[in-house]
Amino acid sequence: MSIFKSKVLKSICLILTCGILSFTMGCEEEQSDGKGYLFNYTMMQNPQNLDPQIATDSNSITVIDNTFTGLMTKDDDNNIVCGVAESYTVSEDGLTYVFYLRKDYKWYTSDGLTINVTADDFLFTFQRLFNPEMQSPYGEKFSCLKNAQAILNGNEEYSYTDIGVYTSDSYTITFLLDTPNSEFLDLLTQSYAMPCNREFFNSTHSTYGLYDYSTISNGAFYVKQWFYDKYGNDNFLTLRRNPMNPNYDDYSPYAIQFTIDEDTELSEIQHSFYKDETDLYYCDTIDSSSIDKDDVVISYNVSTVGIVFNIEDAQFKSKNLRNAFAYSIDRTQALEKSTSDIDVAYGIVPSACTILGKSYRDIISETETQHSLDEVMTEYQTAKSSLGEISDVRIIMENGVDSSFIKSITDNWKELFGVNVLLEPLTSEEFEKTLNNQDYQIAIYCLTSEDNRPYSFLSYFLSTNEFFSYSNLEVDTLLKVSEQYADSNSTIETYAQIEDSILQENIFVPLYYNKEYLVCGSGIDNVGYNPFNHQFNFEYALNYNQDD
Repeated sequence: MSIFKSKVLKSICLILTCGILSFTMGCEEEQSDGKGYLFNYTMMQNPQNLDPQIATDSNSITVIDNTFTGLMTKDDDNNIVCGVAESYTVSEDGLTYVFYLRKDYKWYTSDGLTINVTADDFLFTFQRLFNPEMQSPYGEKFSCLKNAQAILNGNEEYSYTDIGVYTSDSYTITFLLDTPNSEFLDLLTQSYAMPCNREFFNSTHSTYGLYDYSTISNGAFYVKQWFYDKYGNDNFLTLRRNPMNPNYDDYSPYAIQFTIDEDTELSEIQHSFYKDETDLYYCDTIDSSSIDKDDVVISYNVSTVGIVFNIEDAQFKSKNLRNAFAYSIDRTQALEKSTSDIDVAYGIVPSACTILGKSYRDIISETETQHSLDEVMTEYQTAKSSLGEISDVRIIMENGVDSSFIKSITDNWKELFGVNVLLEPLTSEEFEKTLNNQDYQIAIYCLTSEDNRPYSFLSYFLSTNEFFSYSNLEVDTLLKVSEQYADSNSTIETYAQIEDSILQENIFVPLYYNKEYLVCGSGIDNVGYNPFNHQFNFEYALNYNQDD
């Protein structure tokens, strides 16, 4: 799930005392506790499949996240806590996890079927992940499990039933790992690790997760109704609070209404927002003039735009030349020229990435590197002594890059080094083709990810990815090791070492972070949101503006 908690500030009119407001509403109107509310949200696509081991689209995962609870889960402060598990133990070597399940979790369906959640439901989940007939895209996520790699590699000596997951009784399940994984507990909170009841799954006859009657829930909500007609306009999916959930009273909304409108545009969703037909929406650009004063906008740094030097180029194979160009960048000055809402970047990993429930950048702070003019010119003159005169410099970039930010940097290069810089905007297709052909000297490139793990950004630089001819055995080794620690602190320290090593090479030079925005109506609070895959969690969402 990897949900980021979005603490939305309450409108100030709600925290004024009753006496101050008595002239308009009277003291008999007390502030709501924010609970028992029907949340409305517009989906721009119909959920493709509510099968946790198969689903990949954000709308499906949003529904799954609100209707299932795993062995471990996230609380409303984004901490990893026990879910269906009542307790667990971990061996000293980090290779054995034993989970003891609660006996009060039950499955619930829209027609009222209730059965106990047992250890076999989780065993079946992991067998499905590694069963080649299921074609789950998530088996690789648990490659740390015993026999996982052999099964994934198609070794005929191993079947999916040989995966290192065992049950000793109905409420005890054991995981055996080939290598430690400091993020194993977090993996168990993700959508693909949600339980699957073997009997119910078989009873659906290949329709599991495709219709409301073929869905089952052990989470905060259940699928009450799901209506979708690709030729119709009144499509919706309704979740109601699960009456059989043992934590029923902890969850805030009584229902969630998803309107499904595949023909809608963002501007139409914004219009619905201001007509109070939807409570929140996300976007990647925002016009502040369109936001009401009581609405709350939360921004997340989700991608990193930077300079890539082509080390196969006759000029930029010189580390001294790369250093000179990189050291001379004044990000603060460039930001002043920018017309976009961006933040300057000194690191590879953006702040929306989390580990241990915290922003990675809060744990490992960026180093705002500053270099004197003497350092810059020394590197440049050293490069010239070996390369001779520096010819024109060609920069390629995709349409949509903040050109004013980039131009500020290139103007400075022209002034300092006396070189002519050619900026060449390209379509996405042209950009990729030019990169693949190595037909550039400098590229403005955006690092992105569909999840919030720091590893996802750092793994761009694995030699096997052939990222702009970058190859560093030390980085390869550290990235592999980073996933094999039993404790998260060692993983964090290794990530920091990897990031620093890459930055020292000046192959990729971070410039700025792009943002994703969550817009919530006044009084909306505690919505869980993952800006990388646009996934929402409404379990603890509050609305203080509702009528009593």
